[in-house]
Amino acid sequence: MNLPRSDPALPFHASCATSVRALAAFLATWLAVLPWAGHAAELTRSELETRLEQRTSLEKVDLSGLDLEGLAFAQANLRGSNLKRANLRSADLSGATLDVAILREAELQGANLEGASAFSAIFADADLRGANLEGAALVANFENANLGGARLAGARMAADMQNQPMGLMRVRLYNADLEGADLEGARLGFCMAEFAEFRNANLRNTDFSMCDLAGADFRGADLEGASFAGADIRKADFRATRNLEKASGLERTIGRDRAWFD
Repeated sequence: MNLPRSDPALPFHASCATSVRALAAFLATWLAVLPWAGHAAELTRSELETRLEQRTSLEKVDLSGLDLEGLAFAQANLRGSNLKRANLRSADLSGATLDVAILREAELQGANLEGASAFSAIFADADLRGANLEGAALVANFENANLGGARLAGARMAADMQNQPMGLMRVRLYNADLEGADLEGARLGFCMAEFAEFRNANLRNTDFSMCDLAGADFRGADLEGASFAGADIRKADFRATRNLEKASGLERTIGRDRAWFD
């Protein structure tokens, strides 16, 4: 977890004291929703199916490592649940609540998360190839995740500056693979996407304002209408992109002289 950088030139950053207070509040929230760290009951797939049929809450349950392929979790409450390394291929998680859930190394290929809420969830190292995350709220951790070919059109991944003390929680896409993904109209403001792979992605009207995009690869991506105002693009690769001339804010980025362009 990174604290915001203290660059006074960017309005996002706050004082160290504010940062410490906000971090303490965030950690307190995390600890309150992690009962599976020693106390959560484990469910079998059969027991889980019964709960789903009865529409019983699945908040804070431990489902780690289970084979849940193809199960219907639509609108389910999975807040704070542990789904680490679970097989959720082709599962229906549309409209589900996954806030502060753990999905590290989970298999989510082809899963449907349309309209889901995953605030502060952890998808690090997860496989979301071909998953549908359209319109989902995803201020979450996707470090090293594979989102190749995923559908993220209209996804809400920007820091909510109105409801966070200093914007501490930002979507983390460090080294994430989004090659060929559809992010048209997605809002990623203030994202942390260093070394992320956006090759051949649909980035039309995608908002990258104030993002950290150092070392990101945009080769072959469609950038028509994309916004980069205030973003850090040092060593980012914009060669062979499409519609680069129709993107906005590149003249107001950090490190433009150190990025690669044709």
